[in-house]
Amino acid sequence: MSMSQGVKRLIAVTLIGGVAVGGIGCDESTALEQGSTGSAVVSTGFTDEAIASGITSPTAMTVAPDGRVFVSQQAGQLRVITNASPPQLLPTPFLTVNTTANGERGLVGVAFDPDFAANRFVYAYYTSSTPAPHNRVSRFTASESNPNVVEAGSEVVLLELDDLSSSVNHNGGAIHFGPEGKLYVAVGDNLDGDNAQAPTNLFGKVLRINPDGSIPTDNPFLDRTSGVYGSIWAIGLRNPFTFAFQRGTGRMFLNDVGESTWEEIDDGIAGSNYGWPQTEGATTQAGIRAPLFTYGHGRTTTTGCAITGGAFYNPVKAQFPSAYLGKYFFADYCSGWIRVLDPSSGTATGFATGLSSPIDLQVTDDGALWYLQHDGQVRRIRVADTRAPSAPADLAWSNDGMTVTLSWQASTDDVGVTGYELYYGLFDLGAFAQTSVDLIGFKVGTPYTFAVKARDAAGNLSAASNQVTVLLGLARDTTPPSAPTGLSASNVTDTSLTLRWTASTDDVAVVLYQVYAGGALKATTVGSTSAALSGLAANTSYSLTVKALDAAENASEPSAALTVKTGYP
Repeated sequence: MSMSQGVKRLIAVTLIGGVAVGGIGCDESTALEQGSTGSAVVSTGFTDEAIASGITSPTAMTVAPDGRVFVSQQAGQLRVITNASPPQLLPTPFLTVNTTANGERGLVGVAFDPDFAANRFVYAYYTSSTPAPHNRVSRFTASESNPNVVEAGSEVVLLELDDLSSSVNHNGGAIHFGPEGKLYVAVGDNLDGDNAQAPTNLFGKVLRINPDGSIPTDNPFLDRTSGVYGSIWAIGLRNPFTFAFQRGTGRMFLNDVGESTWEEIDDGIAGSNYGWPQTEGATTQAGIRAPLFTYGHGRTTTTGCAITGGAFYNPVKAQFPSAYLGKYFFADYCSGWIRVLDPSSGTATGFATGLSSPIDLQVTDDGALWYLQHDGQVRRIRVADTRAPSAPADLAWSNDGMTVTLSWQASTDDVGVTGYELYYGLFDLGAFAQTSVDLIGFKVGTPYTFAVKARDAAGNLSAASNQVTVLLGLARDTTPPSAPTGLSASNVTDTSLTLRWTASTDDVAVVLYQVYAGGALKATTVGSTSAALSGLAANTSYSLTVKALDAAENASEPSAALTVKTGYP
């Protein structure tokens, strides 16, 4: 939901002696699971923040074409994190499948159809318990009326894998669409290394199917397989828990979890044999595609025991420095780090440490790096932001009886606007997400002046919008105030001075004054007939004028000009 479509909040403006002290109504949005404690140690210039927590036994994470992030729970629930700013974890799952969640079994993979905007298809890899435990790939359809839940009864089973042994490990489960529109499925060896080389089962393989579950006619092993085994696209893998395609090039990297010595990043190429169980790590054995990159087992910032996440940095809108473009982020579950692989050189460098058992990585279209932790947290790494959003524009008001609606144009920000703050004079009336708000509690004939500021995800606050003055119960005033008179200057230095004047008169009320220097607006005051001007140039003459504005926003003629020369430094 965009900010401009958000639910309005009703604010009661109570006035005692002209000072706003009244309460703010509660936001009608649902209270959601948000935030957590602890954060990673990230590279200089980046920030790490919690997005959601309380996700039970998460297994995988993927980004929908519309920007929502979906997280699989092992017990069968697929959770939704909205694409709002800030993102929110919805309490109701998108879908729940009937699965068995022993060991590494359960709901462990999810993918979105490339044409999701039109067909609303979502694909899942999960363990079915009937008639015997086995893994399955099914297609579901998102509800047309509510895209955050699945359409009831929409499951279509596309692929039934072989029955599992009594072992509950090495399940694999990552699924993604390739650049040519085929669905790729990574399957573990079911704790039997011999499976990975056998053409008569689907274990220890990468599979490739059409979106309807049929077998593509260009799969590489069709000449030596039959039936469902024609889906085999690559062999010789132990437990390819995650993999990723590179935007633009279509290159595929497979992350294969090693046994006792090496973790691998493999180049995903049709017809390849990655060597398991005969080889692990670097090899020169004939007929085996050696890994692009390996790292050893241990508990250091360069070693680990399970490669569990990988993502290319090729977003729609990059926010990381250009040196990261085309690089490959990968994570280790045991050592709790994220590193960056340069595919051109085959070398890796550190990026983040101190993670709590990371299990998946994703790069979103806005250029942020998201990671999923086994403790149930979803977190996001972004470039540290010090730039404020643009000021909200075109603040205006309308009324329906005694209820006033303030509305404005949304601000922009390089990272993302998270909300707006409404001001009555100097008083902050609260923060909210939408670009309009309803107000009640006005007194007839009393002017109320408001402005709005925007805040981004880094906490930076914008400059104020234009001010508007609300006046109810009287006919609209079209008569401007009298021009201010009697301008005088004091405390003149080389860069500053204080300007004073005699108050204007108006048939309703003067609410503010604007001070101009040479035709440029230099200061605005509310309820005061003096202004301190700073930032002036030394030894310079300024022609100063003042205008008065009344409660109906009528502006007076400018005062007579006062020429003041600043001093020498």
